[in-house]
Amino acid sequence: MLSVIGIGPGSQAMMTMEAVEALQAAEIVVGYKTYTHLVKAFTGDKQVIKTGMCKEIERCQAAIELAQAGHNVALISSGDAGIYGMAGLVLELVNKQQLDIEVRLIPGMTASIAAASLLGAPLMHDFCHISLSDLLTPWPVIEKRIVAAGEADFVICFYNPRSRGREGHLARAFALLAASKSADTPVGVVKSAGRKKQEKWLTTLGEMDFAPSGYDQSGDRWQQSDLHRQRPDDHPARLRAVNHGDVLVIGGTSDARAICQQLDAADVRYTLSVATPTGERLAGDIRGQIRCGRMEWQQMAEWLRAQRTRWVIDASHPYAEVVSQNIVRACASVGVLLSRYQRPEQLSDLRHPLLHVVGDLNEACAVARRLGERILLTTGSKDLAAWRADWRRKRCSPGAAGAGGGSAL
Repeated sequence: MLSVIGIGPGSQAMMTMEAVEALQAAEIVVGYKTYTHLVKAFTGDKQVIKTGMCKEIERCQAAIELAQAGHNVALISSGDAGIYGMAGLVLELVNKQQLDIEVRLIPGMTASIAAASLLGAPLMHDFCHISLSDLLTPWPVIEKRIVAAGEADFVICFYNPRSRGREGHLARAFALLAASKSADTPVGVVKSAGRKKQEKWLTTLGEMDFAPSGYDQSGDRWQQSDLHRQRPDDHPARLRAVNHGDVLVIGGTSDARAICQQLDAADVRYTLSVATPTGERLAGDIRGQIRCGRMEWQQMAEWLRAQRTRWVIDASHPYAEVVSQNIVRACASVGVLLSRYQRPEQLSDLRHPLLHVVGDLNEACAVARRLGERILLTTGSKDLAAWRADWRRKRCSPGAAGAGGGSAL
């Protein structure tokens, strides 16, 4: 017989009597090495088979083979074996191999229940569990579930918030929630619930610290609408304001200024990042902070970490391809939500006998050669080399006419 046992979050006091009795009756105990240590008071001199992290399939298969051989086997799983535990994998393997063995599923207390009790914030209304582990579930699927749960205003209990191979998943999850939740949404974090090194703390969506700290339990989040009746006594009566780096708008364009004005109207704090003083002047009288100066992607990533930025809006010029690439790379490295403002397409609506629409730079050079002796280049200096190579006898002025900023091709 094979008993798949949920041993709870880690405290013997949180184990069910059924789980204790099943462990005591078993001949052989199979489990992850940390979990076998948690239940050694009930295993005595039994044979204990320990495996390491990421050996779930091997662990289940070993337990199944021992049960086939006629042994009474206990396969242990933290929390409840049916919630991100071993139960589903055992049943899948048994059915796939068409085996005739008895499998018992013994429930246990899952971490979210223990965490909610420790924080003094019971799960009184609809809630959901979301695992941030992409070992078996593709990350894009997890992202869709986070967004849907946030928009539906569920209380969300995050499991498997981080590991050495996925440091940025928790920050990314919070960035996704920032699109539907306010920065002062309460957050409760519990580490090692019921164990000797148990820790718990309260913060907010905007103030969450993502520095590595060895999370191994659930990070539970309570929506703002429940704060008035679920707030523990030690929760601060006044939540700190969101810092100005919470949202970062990038671009010295009129589009960026319009976005900042909308953020001002919504009373959202933000920072506008521009590359030049010209972009700073264009911003006008916006209320947000302005950062002036160019950043490589590594500098940008460090800035995002330091400011705990949760959302980046790329409103840079449509032709600023290198800038946009740096933004994408920085956000991906930190796990920050990125939105790209796409300027509405206008060429299809323009009609003029002197307007020539081209598909690429080479075609633009060909049209320019045919039409005149001098051109005004308004797309910046990044394409000057191509123009020089294609049209060496012409002259090009990259600035406004008469500005004296011409460049000889």
